[in-house]
Amino acid sequence: MLTNGNHEVNLVRGRGESSPLWVWEEPIPGDKYYIGGDAARGNLDTSGTAQGDFSAAVGWNGITGNQAFTYAARTGVDEFAWTINALARWYNKALVNIEQTGGDGSQVNKLLRDRYHYPALYGWLGKDDKRYKHVGKALGWETTYRSRQKMLIVFREFIRPIDPGAKHGFLKVRDKRLLVQMGFCMRDDLTVRWEIKRGHDDIFVAAAIAAVALDQYPPPKSAGDSRRLLEREMEGEMMPLDYDHEPQTRLQEKFYVATLRKKKRVGDRLAGVW
Repeated sequence: MLTNGNHEVNLVRGRGESSPLWVWEEPIPGDKYYIGGDAARGNLDTSGTAQGDFSAAVGWNGITGNQAFTYAARTGVDEFAWTINALARWYNKALVNIEQTGGDGSQVNKLLRDRYHYPALYGWLGKDDKRYKHVGKALGWETTYRSRQKMLIVFREFIRPIDPGAKHGFLKVRDKRLLVQMGFCMRDDLTVRWEIKRGHDDIFVAAAIAAVALDQYPPPKSAGDSRRLLEREMEGEMMPLDYDHEPQTRLQEKFYVATLRKKKRVGDRLAGVW
């Protein structure tokens, strides 16, 4: 069941892959989720058939790296904003990052901010912003030459296996359509640019800018599995921390002894007494 403000929407399991919403993980209490959205105008041709790119959204669990859902449909701005608001609130008020350049991303962000009063919209972090110091004032992700390369590099590092023998990186891709679009992303060694050579890139862009939001605004260490792991460690045995001096005082005393300003302290009060 999705909750959109004061409205509730029941989810019905589809019988095929034609459903616009694919869900692999329902929200886990306490976990932090990140949603990327690529808004594109859904047009109709003269016969009434939908044409053009899809409006797409991808959600990641920032604690486990699991892909939670994919939404992809040829839909208008109002419906896409409504859906993003509903999904984001359902997924523990996820951090939402909407692509601004082209399409209708700026209007979606405006609806999320002004109509739905969504509280967790991604703030743009440009090259001059200091990480963790403040949230950027501009909403959404602005795709430029430099930011696009950054987006693709960040996403590549998130899905790249690091440990020997690992089959995937931190982010676990579950959508086969995303895998196909990832296969179209190639690097031109002459220009050192990453580009989508052919086909749609809507799901790919949504997944990548959600990863950027995760990279720039990581979940707190006390969230999700980190908190549960800490609790498990607290339940186990802990080594005692026994010391009877402040480290600074003890180091100062050792310095005075080394420079002959002070005699070495004798632990035994009767030392030297015969």
